[in-house]
Amino acid sequence: MTGRMNERFLSKKLMRIFVFLAACLMATRANAGTITVTSTLAVAGPNENPFFATYENSDALATSKAVADVASGHLGALISALPGGTAGTDALVVVGLSFQDMTADDFLTMNMSLHGTFTPGSGAEADFLVDDGNSLSNLGAIGCNSFNVQFHGVPCFPANTVQAVVPLDNVDFLALTWQLLPGIGGNSGTADFFNSDDFSITVPNGTVIVNNPGGSLFQTQTQNSPVPEPNSGFLFGSGFVIAMLIGNRHALCALRKNGRPCHDALAGFREILSR
Repeated sequence: MTGRMNERFLSKKLMRIFVFLAACLMATRANAGTITVTSTLAVAGPNENPFFATYENSDALATSKAVADVASGHLGALISALPGGTAGTDALVVVGLSFQDMTADDFLTMNMSLHGTFTPGSGAEADFLVDDGNSLSNLGAIGCNSFNVQFHGVPCFPANTVQAVVPLDNVDFLALTWQLLPGIGGNSGTADFFNSDDFSITVPNGTVIVNNPGGSLFQTQTQNSPVPEPNSGFLFGSGFVIAMLIGNRHALCALRKNGRPCHDALAGFREILSR
């Protein structure tokens, strides 16, 4: 009898120890790593600012407008031209991040949306690029134009929203770039995406963010959300694009910044982020 009581007592004691250890592990996991915002840059046309930039140029034949807002996670651009007029601009945000104490369970999830109005032959493209210091990868792109309307039956392809998932295990630094470039086909037209390109970064629950610019740029996921499975491809079926940085280190860069390929423009941003 005494032996059974001792066994029960020991079992209950072991169970309490197990529960205690499990609680400690959960508490440790809830306190995720640290993300430090090392630098930010907002670019609207020729104008630059660490957090917010705007640009506007209008005459009788053309209008160009752009806005870039780091804290709210927003890019906007509008160009419109009559025959004989010239319009052109772009908008861009760069955020440099360093990471500490990240594990294989830690991911950045980027959500981006794009919508707008445009005349036939015009449109815009939004891109999300990740630079790890060694290579530049385009992990999310949305194109809105007449071609999509004709061949896909929708103005924006693959959808109005994309999602990119970036693993953080063994990652020390990333430069994240969002870029919006409108265009006009022919000698006149309009592409209005001034209020259309929004993005955010979802970080693991409990993550400490140093130098947070505020606003809605950073968001936290629920503790019970599933861990994304690594995938180096693009999945279009649900309207999301899921891309993993590891195993997908090729550069896909078609947009241009002030007449230069964007990877050349980003070289200057790397210098700024390293200061």
